[in-house]
Amino acid sequence: MKEVLAAAGKKLISEESHEVSDPTVDSQIVSMHASGADVLVAWGSPKATLQSLRKTHDIGWRPAIYINPSASSVPAVLTPVGLDKVKGIMSAAFLKDPSDPTWKDDPGVLAWHAFMDKYNKGAAKEYLTVLGACLGQVTVQLLKQCGNDLSRENIMRQSRRLDMDLPMMLPGLRVKTSDARPHPIPDMRIQQFDGTSWKVMPS
Repeated sequence: MKEVLAAAGKKLISEESHEVSDPTVDSQIVSMHASGADVLVAWGSPKATLQSLRKTHDIGWRPAIYINPSASSVPAVLTPVGLDKVKGIMSAAFLKDPSDPTWKDDPGVLAWHAFMDKYNKGAAKEYLTVLGACLGQVTVQLLKQCGNDLSRENIMRQSRRLDMDLPMMLPGLRVKTSDARPHPIPDMRIQQFDGTSWKVMPS
């Protein structure tokens, strides 16, 4: 984000950090509000994000808000803040939200629900459990590609030769790596919360 802002000649007005052990991030939000910033990027843990959203609303600060995908759970983060208070916030996504009615008839989501009911019944059906299942699928594929050679060298080599669809990834996205691009998720989609669920923005 800093690199993009600098390249565009834009100024980062305020930056605050927090520790996971901090009881609240209220003082950081108050400080950033006082800076005059009109955009808030809350890139923290689910707990810190929940607190950031709540405090921002409570003090009457209305910046454009972007949050960490891993802290974008509707039941765990947004609902405790109050869905009406977080309408319009933005995030990025590469996974389908199983709580979003948009995907209620999607074959990948239906298969995921069946898998969860069989192997992890009672677990929260939200972003982090979707992510965990997807990581497991990628790991299985990686081990298959390794065959009988589980040396570090071959695992690293095969990790750069992944090319697969995951049923819980958003349409048009796939896991794809290469020697030049080792990161498995090359693209994400911007999404906005409409007060009920996340909606993927037109690309």
